[in-house]
Amino acid sequence: MTQSPPTGELVARLREYGESGFATEHKTDCIEAAESITTLQAFTGMTMSEAGVLAYAGVGSRKTPLGVCNLMTNVARRLYLRGYTLRSGGAIRADRAFEAGSMARKEIYRPEDATEESMAIAERHHPAWDKCDEIARRLHGRNVFQVLGRDLRSPSQFVACWTADGKDSGGTGLAIRLALTEHIPVFNFHDPDALRRLGVFLKATSYAAA
Repeated sequence: MTQSPPTGELVARLREYGESGFATEHKTDCIEAAESITTLQAFTGMTMSEAGVLAYAGVGSRKTPLGVCNLMTNVARRLYLRGYTLRSGGAIRADRAFEAGSMARKEIYRPEDATEESMAIAERHHPAWDKCDEIARRLHGRNVFQVLGRDLRSPSQFVACWTADGKDSGGTGLAIRLALTEHIPVFNFHDPDALRRLGVFLKATSYAAA
């Protein structure tokens, strides 16, 4: 099995890729990918290969359009073939669409999985925590695992999602805000350009790790 290069070298390659003639138009995407890798090392103290992290959060509104759900399933299937593990919540529409394409490589978090620690993190990223009942708090607590992993120290590589307004709204909003705080890229399929940007991110990180 080919080992990933040291994280510093990986980031240097990625930044170089972003500056190259081949990827000039995607410079920002490549730099964001480099920053996400740097954040992973700073957050866990480990490289990607040491942490064993090759996961993404696939989440979204329960009102995600069926056409977008089909897209999510196709994206999940391609990510499965690339070796990615899905982290999601089992809710209708978006979550289940991602799950349908992820085969058996998935981590599905339920409200009952929420812990005091995950809910404490959720509280810091929710604008009205005092208005949330116990069920809502546990739902948000499980969302934290989707972004940071079961141990809360194994961040997802990115978040793929859909929200009705293309912003950090609804239950998915907490996952988006947490991801952005941790400098984890978010690809919201409400944005017509999100799929292309995700493709650039995957290509850039694959190139840098080669």
